[in-house]
Amino acid sequence: LNDDEKKALPIMLAMAGVTFWLLRLNVIYYNRQQGRTGDNIMVKNPDLMKRLASFHWAKVK
Repeated sequence: LNDDEKKALPIMLAMAGVTFWLLRLNVIYYNRQQGRTGDNIMVKNPDLMKRLASFHWAKVK
């Protein structure tokens, strides 16, 4: 990685964490909105991605 890429890496990691967090929240929202329930619906906990995004945002200068 060049210097510019190294400087941008913390921001990109934080953005990726936020993106995945929002995607997980979106799945939960649409499953509830469309009445999807049952054992065949896989919902991942969005808290992990929220913590990951927070961790990386704390490192952005």
